[in-house]
Amino acid sequence: MLNVDKLIYFRWPLSYDRVMSKKKAILLCALIWSISLGFILYCWIDQVVYIHLGDCSLQMTQGKKFFYEIFIVIFCVLPVTSSLIVSIYLFKLTRQKRNSTIVGGDQTTFSNKVKSLVFIFATTAWTSFSLLPYRLMNLARIHLFTWSSLECADRLRMTWIAWCLVYLLTINPIVNPLITSLIYAPYRMTIKRFLVN
Repeated sequence: MLNVDKLIYFRWPLSYDRVMSKKKAILLCALIWSISLGFILYCWIDQVVYIHLGDCSLQMTQGKKFFYEIFIVIFCVLPVTSSLIVSIYLFKLTRQKRNSTIVGGDQTTFSNKVKSLVFIFATTAWTSFSLLPYRLMNLARIHLFTWSSLECADRLRMTWIAWCLVYLLTINPIVNPLITSLIYAPYRMTIKRFLVN
């Protein structure tokens, strides 16, 4: 839903104030939070997820493990994928407009919009590269092969791939601020002033 908001802002900027007011934005955020919290509460109340008394580990009830797949698809794969698709579309749109002739005073505005889109595209591309592979591998592990049927060498290979993807997942919040600080001009200038002074 927030990716639709981003698309409207960059694709139809003159219509944005009419389509997306402050009240609509608050309602949109409230809806997203309600869906997220509602899903978690439902899983907890319906005993989809419970704490095992023996070792205090978090477990899933047999027969309800499909909720994990629903969680991965709705809350992990779809938001990142839709964000990547919108970012690629906006990046292509910007390149097309850059190649067309720009009327006099619009040059500065267009240049600022290009910088914003490059920033959005870079952070989205990194997020997709670091977050999606682990989630997709989990879905593949559930649907495409059975762990017990794999040979020892294949299990070892899959374990190494899984560990690499987990590390990629964990370095996402480390690299994301670096991308932001290097690409987004206000942050870059602030860091430059801080280092020079």
